[in-house]
Amino acid sequence: MSDPRARAALAGLVGVTVLFLAACGGGSIPGQATTPEGSASASDTSPRGGIDKVDPCKLLSASQLSTFGLQTTGKPDKLVSEPYCEYDGDPFSIRVITSPNRNLEKFKSAGQTYDRFEPNQVNGRPGAKIIVAGDTGHGGCVQLMDAGQGSARIQVNYKFGKYEGKDPCADAMAIAKLVEPNLPK
Repeated sequence: MSDPRARAALAGLVGVTVLFLAACGGGSIPGQATTPEGSASASDTSPRGGIDKVDPCKLLSASQLSTFGLQTTGKPDKLVSEPYCEYDGDPFSIRVITSPNRNLEKFKSAGQTYDRFEPNQVNGRPGAKIIVAGDTGHGGCVQLMDAGQGSARIQVNYKFGKYEGKDPCADAMAIAKLVEPNLPK
């Protein structure tokens, strides 16, 4: 594969795949405590702080979505125990993901799967800016926020060729600031 754009697209796809696999929770997450039988402990699988009752498709209004050039109707789906809502747009698409089983500390413990993990705050709420391993410079970024005893994430993915000169992490943060007031403490 000699075309640099094709290599960049492949690297971005690999990075997004790693994020999705990490988000699934179906396998062992680096740093995740397990019982001797190899399954997650009971405290890791119980509903956390009300985030399990939050519909990720209701965290942003139509006017907020259209401000970012996103479709106002999201496509709900679920990765194992993590429901999400996907919004397509131009120049990027987003996923709003809720996780009842993993908080900021759980994500932090999987640091080797990231190119960047920078703790920050969203409207005063603990969070982190995450770039998945291999995705640096390819138009993707995740803004994580603690929500109850779980978390919520805003994943921004720029369309191929539209991310040059853009800061996907700034976009993820801007959207996270709109979502944050609607999350459980």
